[in-house]
Amino acid sequence: MIKIFVVTVLIYTGLNQGTFSQDKTTYFPQGISFKPLYSNLLEARAGSSFMLGENRLRLDIGTSADFLLMNFKGGEKFSFGGDFFTWTRLRKNDDFKFPVMAVDYLFGLNASYLFKIADRDAGVRFRFSHISAHLVDGQFDDKALLWREGELPFVYSREFIEVFPAVYLNQSFRVYGGVTYIFHTIPQEVKPFIFQVGAEKYFSELNLGSVTPFLLYGFKLAGNSAYTGHQNITAGVKLGSISGGGLSLYYNYMSGNSLHGMFYYKQESYSSVGFNVDL
Repeated sequence: MIKIFVVTVLIYTGLNQGTFSQDKTTYFPQGISFKPLYSNLLEARAGSSFMLGENRLRLDIGTSADFLLMNFKGGEKFSFGGDFFTWTRLRKNDDFKFPVMAVDYLFGLNASYLFKIADRDAGVRFRFSHISAHLVDGQFDDKALLWREGELPFVYSREFIEVFPAVYLNQSFRVYGGVTYIFHTIPQEVKPFIFQVGAEKYFSELNLGSVTPFLLYGFKLAGNSAYTGHQNITAGVKLGSISGGGLSLYYNYMSGNSLHGMFYYKQESYSSVGFNVDL
């Protein structure tokens, strides 16, 4: 929150001193100025993925929205908005039923600043967010009156701030880094810092019309008693504009600690196939 405030103050100071010349301010604009980094796990998604070889799937429901967008005559942009999303683990039963095992919630604020570096598009996003996680009735055996797999519900909560700079090497290739600082967490053994890097490549040079293959890679260092590496690799095709909304169909491989707070201490490694409605 402090970093968001500092960036806001600097921009308004620049406006007052003539460093920036404001061209237009839009409230609740369409779309978002800083596109989600889909190789980062904590991004707004709307879709589902099915684990291969496992009776489990994930359902993502969420969005990010800009509340304010300021355009400057030099081409820079500043936005302020919010994030609201969930990611849920389910299992499949007969008769097309999907009992919910666990659900995680995230909500928070974000601020982004977009600019040019050596004629390349670049930007930085700040976020201040809260996450909570919960076991749900699909993880409870109502016949044995026991929680499945010996898991018991507990309090999981964290608040964090983060900064993610990103740069487009060309219009279809973006690289990024990120640092997250968790300033409050339950349980307390979670390491306070998370370090991330990633890349997103859309193969628009193949000229396949509205269908574009893509490859995403993300790596982060995070942990509980010790730092460990986490990998996220996604390959697929996007239907629609690579810089706008559309539908992505993908294969994903993920390894590292579980992304679900109720299982944060578990190491997982699995493949999945899925789809996402991109912002």
